[in-house]
Amino acid sequence: LFQYSRWEMPGAAMYSFIGIRGIMNNCWQLCTYEDKLYAVTLDGLFLVGDRRAEKVLDGAFNSMKPMTIGGEELLLIGGHSGLTVARVTNGKLKEIGRLKNMRHRVRTIAPDNDGSLWLGTDSDGLFRVEFGDSLDFDAMVSGYGSSDGLPPDYDWVDVYLTKRFGPVFSTSLGLFLYDNAEKKFKMDSVHFGTTAIYGTLSEDSCGNIWYNCSYPGAYEREVGVIRFDANGGFTRMTSSFCQMRESVVENIYPEKADVVWFGTSDALIKYNANVKMHQAADSTFKCMIRKVAVANDSIIYVFDNDYSQDVDFMHKIRYLDRKIRFDVAGLAYNTFGDTEYQFKLEG
Repeated sequence: LFQYSRWEMPGAAMYSFIGIRGIMNNCWQLCTYEDKLYAVTLDGLFLVGDRRAEKVLDGAFNSMKPMTIGGEELLLIGGHSGLTVARVTNGKLKEIGRLKNMRHRVRTIAPDNDGSLWLGTDSDGLFRVEFGDSLDFDAMVSGYGSSDGLPPDYDWVDVYLTKRFGPVFSTSLGLFLYDNAEKKFKMDSVHFGTTAIYGTLSEDSCGNIWYNCSYPGAYEREVGVIRFDANGGFTRMTSSFCQMRESVVENIYPEKADVVWFGTSDALIKYNANVKMHQAADSTFKCMIRKVAVANDSIIYVFDNDYSQDVDFMHKIRYLDRKIRFDVAGLAYNTFGDTEYQFKLEG
């Protein structure tokens, strides 16, 4: 776990990542509650402070959501042992019990507007908990399957809460919404399509939905945002994320409406819509030779790190040194697979 910090320097500011001590396993989710930050990990639930995290609850956890049940604010924590319920009193978190009728591994949690709770699992199905007017650890847990509109034989299911659509259910065989009137799950082909498999969804403060999805038979993935206007219309934007088509996005965190972080399996990516890139087709680029070597390993030229060289460099090469390696810098655009490079030696 790392903290992204701003450092004030004379005449400028510097940003850097600082490691948080105390967490040695994967962090699956970060959750804020009462102005405190909690990290959900397979080693337990941690309270994150300044450069250090303190374990406040033992267990192997995957997700966490605050929820009001019977007028009381509680923390619901999903993990390998089902659903754990905790309470924060005088700044201290304490487990008060576990849901007795839910023994499956819970990977995602989403409270519904009617006071019920949806639970997504790895391979055991989708479940709904009806708490009623008070917290009851014997509360009824209902399972949902193909008779309710979900596809048969799906592997996993995740549930995400959105203000625009309510709970959204992503499965290994497509994305669904729940029709409370008909008590059925239905695909939303207008906004989400019928063939896309959504791995991650996140709604920003403006109601736009950021997502990562894949399509059957395709290696590349799609990363994008569905932007909604005041009249209910929407636009799906993907062109800005073409370079992420090979990235497996595990988490999406909208910091602001135009600043979004993507956590992938091999990198942390920050998207800022306010930073524009000039990509004029007729723009010229002066070739920047970074290094020249002959005979495999004899370096005869290295460009300095501060990019301050502005004079020509001349070196005589013997006729016998016919194997020459040039390392050059090239432009990269957000056009996955469409950029082609050509080289020509002059003189």
